[in-house]
Amino acid sequence: MPIDKEKKNEYNRLYRIANKEKIKEQRRLYNVANKEKKREYARLHYQANNEKLNEQCRLYRKENIEKIKEQQKAYRQTPQGKKNDMMKSWRNRGIINVTDTMYDRYINTHCCDVCKNEFKNSRDRCLDHDHTTGDFRQVLCRACNNQDSWKKKIYDAETAV
Repeated sequence: MPIDKEKKNEYNRLYRIANKEKIKEQRRLYNVANKEKKREYARLHYQANNEKLNEQCRLYRKENIEKIKEQQKAYRQTPQGKKNDMMKSWRNRGIINVTDTMYDRYINTHCCDVCKNEFKNSRDRCLDHDHTTGDFRQVLCRACNNQDSWKKKIYDAETAV
């Protein structure tokens, strides 16, 4: 005697509702056990449908340009968005090996490493770097960053120790 399709669908729906956590755990375990298999499937799927997927993305961006701009604007207002923008600008200026610890030091520094004057605002704080190697050196005020006389102070202090 065949089972009515609607009754079977209703039974399955009720089962999913009653066993939501159990199903969630089963999916999680499957994803962990088949991580490489899923990654390979996704890679092959992308290769086979590259043009179609790219066209879908282009159409979405074209149709939702205002929505995308609003999302980007909202993201840039978040702490993570501000951090990413700042680190991106440092990379564009030639600083290499930009890290989270470098950003944390920059944000948590409240006075110049050379003249010890407190920063009046965030625009007064500068991330100093070596222009030949791109390595981060220290956090300076705008006045110290615009002149090289601070190097002599640093080197004299190091030799005196």
